[in-house]
Amino acid sequence: MLQNTLKFQVNNEGLFVARMQVFDLFNKPLFIPWSAFHNARPGKSYTSDKMTILDIGKPEILSTLLLPRYVLEKSSGSFLLEDLLEINQAPAGQLLHEN
Repeated sequence: MLQNTLKFQVNNEGLFVARMQVFDLFNKPLFIPWSAFHNARPGKSYTSDKMTILDIGKPEILSTLLLPRYVLEKSSGSFLLEDLLEINQAPAGQLLHEN
């Protein structure tokens, strides 16, 4: 199984996802605006507990992405972490959001 074949870049408007050029010579990176991300929640991977799970798409969820938390902390996507702060500060059993 191939690993580390995706490249992520961020700017003030959103997140770019591209495959390494060896695997994809002719396609442009996929751009996802920050406004398309929502429902941030804690996540973890095999190598890190400091990950964030994000849903992409409104109103219909098109996909879910697991990102290192530092990608959001050091970008304009940091506003997405506000939900995580609420989750970490809420008393056990408290309902944060009603759907």
